[in-house]
Amino acid sequence: MPACAKQNAAKPVSDDELAGLFGWLDGYFPLTLAVSGGADSMALMILLARWLELRRRGRAISQRLPGTAAVLRPSRRQIAVVSVDHGLRAEAAQEAAFVKAEAGALGFYHETLVWQGEKPRTGLQAAARAARYRLIGLFHRRHWQDAGALSPGAMVTAHHQDDQAETLLMRLARGSGVDGLAGMAARSRAEAAEGAEGVVLLRPLLDLAKVRLIASLDAAAAAFVEDPSNHNSDFERVRLRAARAGLEAAGLRNDKLALSARRLCDLREGLDFAVREFARWCGLDHHQGAYASLDMASFAAAPRAIRVRLLQRLIALHGGCGTRPRLAKVEVLADRLAACRLPDQAGPVAWLPMASLGGCLIAGKKELQLYREIGRSGHGPAELQLNPGERRVWDRRFEVGLSPAAQRAMTVRRLDRDSFLRLRAGFVEPFSWPARAASGLPAFWCNGELVAVPQLAAFNAALLPRDDERKPLVEARFIDDWG
Repeated sequence: MPACAKQNAAKPVSDDELAGLFGWLDGYFPLTLAVSGGADSMALMILLARWLELRRRGRAISQRLPGTAAVLRPSRRQIAVVSVDHGLRAEAAQEAAFVKAEAGALGFYHETLVWQGEKPRTGLQAAARAARYRLIGLFHRRHWQDAGALSPGAMVTAHHQDDQAETLLMRLARGSGVDGLAGMAARSRAEAAEGAEGVVLLRPLLDLAKVRLIASLDAAAAAFVEDPSNHNSDFERVRLRAARAGLEAAGLRNDKLALSARRLCDLREGLDFAVREFARWCGLDHHQGAYASLDMASFAAAPRAIRVRLLQRLIALHGGCGTRPRLAKVEVLADRLAACRLPDQAGPVAWLPMASLGGCLIAGKKELQLYREIGRSGHGPAELQLNPGERRVWDRRFEVGLSPAAQRAMTVRRLDRDSFLRLRAGFVEPFSWPARAASGLPAFWCNGELVAVPQLAAFNAALLPRDDERKPLVEARFIDDWG
């Protein structure tokens, strides 16, 4: 249960450092803080509250100075704190109650989220992590939407320098590429857990060692919870921490490992920029999310690293899985594609038969095409219910919305092939997309009747119904946060 921080020689975080830690969060409010009650997350909550108080005092002073305009600053009302009870330990509910009390004392709203249902016997940590992001992501969307927030906001976690170093070592042991070795970014998208898709995830403490967070709690006489799993040698991170002394003696200090991760993160950003430019040069077209297409010969001529990285991203975008497929599998596919010979090239004609990876179908002739795989067990988008005025993410590929002017709720599910074939007969414009790609598009249904298919409005405008003011009643926006 809650214990006070112990005296240590590390330097607490000073007031002067707070602006550097949290000042860049200004454009991301409102925020949802993930606070378990452990030392790291309690330090995050307390330091953020201290920064807000300093900002409030600074604004009050500026308002009294002649000729100085007051600036609107973020406030405690724009922060929510959540704790997740995974249902794995009897103490979890009491620890969440502890966080609620501490958050309330700082002026923050708090809510406890519970992971319900059966728990897996293997891969428990990974499953708990996915559940945590899902629960927090769902809360974040619902809470701030109900609060009338003008911005989508962001989730904030307390990952720090030690976590970054451990992540680099664990991924190095698995033979990870640049993405894995770059570790955690200060700003990224949340995990692909259902409900958290697209939510911005911020980690403002990545440059701080854990001992400094402990020292800050010590200086504030603040209590925290000690998680017993931090001493369970069944977990990889715990074994790494036990080996820390030997690693440091060999020169593998946490600050140096975190520095390498930061530089690899810079390299990752550079690669992403190069791949985006290459994709444009190849004529990449997402066709409103129906499928991706690009010139096959240009793709095959690129360096292997660029080909692999572009394939990873396209499969993640169009496969509905939300994460990039395993690097080794993409490398094999990229090599097969590069080895293809086109009809107008020297040598025997050989192109890639249709391949399946990451929920995506990939076919290559003169044009490389990737689109959502439908029909196999475990594949295919689920359906969801959408009420008037509601917006949700469907199949991790589209943000779908129903206008408040709509008279009834609708179901969003894929456009099946039979319905598509009936529609195609009435298209005004010639249809040029693969039929398989079209059958994976989001379609709006009401009482079993097809109402709208927004992505096909370019071929038949009647498939996008409008209200009395000629505004669309439905919307389906392809989610491409990479470019």
